[in-house]
Amino acid sequence: MKHRLHILLLLLSGMLSAQTTPTDTLDLNKFSGKWYVIASIPTCFDRNWNNITESFELAKNGDVNISITYVKEGETTTREKKAKGFPYKENKNTQWEVQFIWPFTSGYMVEEIAPDYSYVVIGHPQKLYFYIMSRTGTLDEALFHDAVMRAMKKGYEVNDLRVVIK
Repeated sequence: MKHRLHILLLLLSGMLSAQTTPTDTLDLNKFSGKWYVIASIPTCFDRNWNNITESFELAKNGDVNISITYVKEGETTTREKKAKGFPYKENKNTQWEVQFIWPFTSGYMVEEIAPDYSYVVIGHPQKLYFYIMSRTGTLDEALFHDAVMRAMKKGYEVNDLRVVIK
């Protein structure tokens, strides 16, 4: 019950923030596969996670199956969480709802993606969280810095950015 109340408060508080807009279009087939989280403004659930990967698999019905692996801080065991993504076709798949716990969903927005799909920046419509991910687990320092600067200009609290330990 405590977690549900916390999620509800997060969602309601986010409704009061300014909106951001996503990248123009997202090819879900190219986006599918494994991504390594480089840095994030985490949610209350993943703030103590390291070695985070997110794998996306396009389902036949157009939804996206999501598998997240991570190691909790201070532990050595890899854990896994499953989620379901619901891309909005009318937004060319750049805005989604993601569901980790039924019946709750959260906004998910592709802020930017490399033309070759080598890195992606994921945000939230009300700037509640932010992720920089790459296909390889590394990202050029200048590219990382530029992505953070763009996030700051969009209103994200980049002082809360956490580099994920590998």
